[in-house]
Amino acid sequence: MKSLLLGVVGFFLVGCATLLSGTDQVIQITPVCRGIRMPTTCVASNDKGRWVFETSNGVQIKKSADDLTITCQGGLLGNYSFKAISTATLPMWGNIIAGGGIGAIVDMQSSTAFAYPSTIVYEPAICKFV
Repeated sequence: MKSLLLGVVGFFLVGCATLLSGTDQVIQITPVCRGIRMPTTCVASNDKGRWVFETSNGVQIKKSADDLTITCQGGLLGNYSFKAISTATLPMWGNIIAGGGIGAIVDMQSSTAFAYPSTIVYEPAICKFV
């Protein structure tokens, strides 16, 4: 009975990224210059799509193994681009350790195995010279 309970608890703790996290993610991009927020319009893109948004709002994007490219324009900072790095999520590593390759393959195919930082504060290089 004890081993059955441990197995059930382990399953729910490790989980499967496909069941636990989904294919979408909301991220918040905050451009700053010397500590001051600089709202602007940006485009986020990866191999799953392209999303136009105002930095004063969060944006819902599709997860991917590829990095997310963010390009912002307008305002006092001009045009600039940077990347948000895609990383494997904890449920993905749990799949590899506890479940073997099948769950990991499913999660990688659906991109649920990956995530971007949920909050990104970015200071464009031009701010260092202002």
